[in-house]
Amino acid sequence: MKISWNWLREFVDAPLASPQDLADKLTLHTCEVEEVIDTSDKYKGVFTGKLVDFKKHPKSEKLSVALFDLGERGTVQGIFGKVHEVAVGEILPIAVAGTVLASGVEIKDGEIAGEKTQCMIADNTELGMKNEGLIRFPSNTRLGQPLSEAIEAAGDFLIDIDNKSLTHRPDLMGHTGFAREIAAIGNTTLLLPEPLVALREDLSQTVEVDIQTEVCTRFCAIKIENVTIAPSSFNTLFRLEHLGIRSISNVVDITNLIMMEHGQPMHVFDADKIQGKIIVRQALEGETLMALDGVEYTLTPQDTVVADENGVLSVAGIMGGLASGATNETKNIIFECAHWDPTAVRLTSQRLGLRSDSSMRYEKSLDRENCKRALLSATEKLLKICPKAKIVSGLTDNYQKLAAPIQITFDPDRVSVFAGVEISDKYIKETLEQLGFVIRNGGKPWTVEVPSFRATKDVSIQEDLIEEVVRMYGFENIPPKLPTLPIEPPVVNKLRQMEWHIRDFLSAGTYFEMYGYSFSHNDESHFTGSSDFVTVENPLSSEHQHLRQTLSYNLVRHIESELRTHKSCDLFELGNVFVPSKEILPIEHQKLLMCKATIGEDENALFYQIKDDFMALLRSLSLREVRFEPTEKISFLHPYKTAEIFVAGILVGHIGVLHPKFLPTKDCQMVLLEVYVDPIFGLYKDNPTTYSKLNPFPSVHRDISIVLPDRVPMGLVQRVALEASPYLERFELFDEFQDLKKLGAGYKNLAFHLSFRSREGTLDEAAIEASFESILKALKKDCEAQLRMEFDNK
Repeated sequence: MKISWNWLREFVDAPLASPQDLADKLTLHTCEVEEVIDTSDKYKGVFTGKLVDFKKHPKSEKLSVALFDLGERGTVQGIFGKVHEVAVGEILPIAVAGTVLASGVEIKDGEIAGEKTQCMIADNTELGMKNEGLIRFPSNTRLGQPLSEAIEAAGDFLIDIDNKSLTHRPDLMGHTGFAREIAAIGNTTLLLPEPLVALREDLSQTVEVDIQTEVCTRFCAIKIENVTIAPSSFNTLFRLEHLGIRSISNVVDITNLIMMEHGQPMHVFDADKIQGKIIVRQALEGETLMALDGVEYTLTPQDTVVADENGVLSVAGIMGGLASGATNETKNIIFECAHWDPTAVRLTSQRLGLRSDSSMRYEKSLDRENCKRALLSATEKLLKICPKAKIVSGLTDNYQKLAAPIQITFDPDRVSVFAGVEISDKYIKETLEQLGFVIRNGGKPWTVEVPSFRATKDVSIQEDLIEEVVRMYGFENIPPKLPTLPIEPPVVNKLRQMEWHIRDFLSAGTYFEMYGYSFSHNDESHFTGSSDFVTVENPLSSEHQHLRQTLSYNLVRHIESELRTHKSCDLFELGNVFVPSKEILPIEHQKLLMCKATIGEDENALFYQIKDDFMALLRSLSLREVRFEPTEKISFLHPYKTAEIFVAGILVGHIGVLHPKFLPTKDCQMVLLEVYVDPIFGLYKDNPTTYSKLNPFPSVHRDISIVLPDRVPMGLVQRVALEASPYLERFELFDEFQDLKKLGAGYKNLAFHLSFRSREGTLDEAAIEASFESILKALKKDCEAQLRMEFDNK
């Protein structure tokens, strides 16, 4: 939201030293200011110039060569087309060479088809304005003036406010609200003159209004005849332009000026187009309105409308209708200013997809006491610009609900407790009164009455009043001070600690973290083989009616787009899955999913890579007892390339190649590893990391080659060997061999590197041989293994 420095100065006696000073004070005491904008910067290089002569371009029928008088700046020649009709003697905005206009057009000193050009007539769009057209200055305008001096409102400073900091302050939706705030900050006089409109009660005409809905709490109206519709003055045009509003006509612009001045939206009707009385009611089902934006809206009974006896005139609090709006032919008008329920306006605006400056303000719960003042201010402005206009009705003021004032019991001593600094009762009282609050009694605790413009869901409890005092005192004036209470470190959440360790470990490698929706496609049942899902009562779409039971499904569904741009993807996700329960809430389990997907690479290599990465992750968590056992239970994984994962004997999940029928593309290979986090955390939290000294004694290396049935898994061989000898440090496979002629069907040859070492001393040959024999004996017993030499000699 932008506020005008020049406009504020009309309401405040000395409103601080400069626009930047004002911006700094507002940021410290009221709301965040994003920037201060000097509007004259938009019009630099644009001056008032009289067209003294023009003629056809000798080489172009579409162009004219003109001479402009810029007063003391001399005369300049320019070339222009036929966009606007101009006449000799007119005073126009002239952009001289070296100027870059707000539209981005750069004026250069040069030639066009052999004729010299030093300037250009700058129309409104080239000046960066919403209104199309061309400014034509009065004949008594001094030539050579900068545009920002020729039109007072063009030279201004705009204070650009961050809208988020005004969400709870609807009283700051207009300049008078900011003026009240600035007067309190600067401890100066607030100048808000009462509208000078003489209302008569003896007039025969009335604006009859029938309110049939509780959505409307106040409705004010007045009828004015003999109105002249014309363009607004240059000052009004530029003031509205700078605040982001397009000028339409003098009468409509008044309603927008009132909205920006008082923060109170208004509407103007062509009185001759209204049949009978005005009726405020709920819309009928299927009723339509062609709105001022040129779009026809279909209404429902949840929408509130202003209507006459023939139909809808406007959607309450949002936008008027095209048929009843003021046009150039309008002679008689009705000004309307009302107060609407904020929730009703918001719901209608959301349903229609129509958000206007009016609805944005009504949604924030405006001050209903502001309606009459705003209406009279609009009437006063109209009578000034249309001297022949005449008020022909009394003021209609239907006040449906009289709201009792909010009174708060307030202990001023609590301010110092909250602020941490002593603030006197005198300062507190003066500050609250400057802000419009009324103190009803002198003894403590005080009874503080909240003014209507702050009783809009803003100030309602004692703490709100404390905040008002402290922010006006200035947070920057409160010295920083360490709390006197002892500070203790928070309890370590080991689960979160482990989760972040997993994230850091995997992302430090080749993996990227992904976040998937907890909602799953209905086809997940075909993927997992289970149809027992947690159903969502209000799903995002018809295809996402339940919560996921596996992390793998959503990844498989959406990875195709990644594989189009990347030949390989290493991804992981930490997320929850949901299992139906007989209790009120479903059972949630946290899972870790790791995935490797490539185009064209061997799936076996992917399998072992992701297996090694997972084992490295477990080792980083000080978990080393891991085994993998083949399984065919996982329906979406390859039945012969899948294993269950056991950590310390506990089943935690599975690893496997994605089943070919679920592959996103034919040439894609995917390996998935999905484990439950809870059992891993149970082992992690009870298994602290320990450190030991480096072993100072040398290791001894041996190799072994064994033949065993190919049904025996590698994990079993490794586990049996490591358990058979306390000195065996490493048991590493380095060769695998299968040959039908040499080994026969159903056998394989495995070769391993063995490393032996003791922490008690250097191993002698006898100890090494004993260990080797115990390992061989265990392999023969548990794995049906034979030394390759013995096997060949049979």
